[in-house]
Amino acid sequence: MVSILAGGCIFATLTPSFQGPKFRVFRTIMYSSLGLSFVIPITDSIIVYGWETQLKRMSLDWMLAMATFNLTGAAAYALRVCKPCEKSPPIVYCSARSKSSLTLIAG
Repeated sequence: MVSILAGGCIFATLTPSFQGPKFRVFRTIMYSSLGLSFVIPITDSIIVYGWETQLKRMSLDWMLAMATFNLTGAAAYALRVCKPCEKSPPIVYCSARSKSSLTLIAG
């Protein structure tokens, strides 16, 4: 499943017809689906080994924080949250792309 989603992300990223704003939400869904596909094995490991053990082994609190930052950045990208203020300087601090990039880097 992960390989199929990763292949879809690669295809959507590298194919010129998918690079326009028309497919922005589609690219976001592909990216988010790839990240969220790891919920199943993590949930299974919690069921098998328990929360406390997996919290130590996998740093589940950090993984939850990363998922939150990544999904927030993806949503900001898809919804173009800061589009109205892009015309005012400085653009680098206000653009939707830079804000979503910062949340992705934080994650």
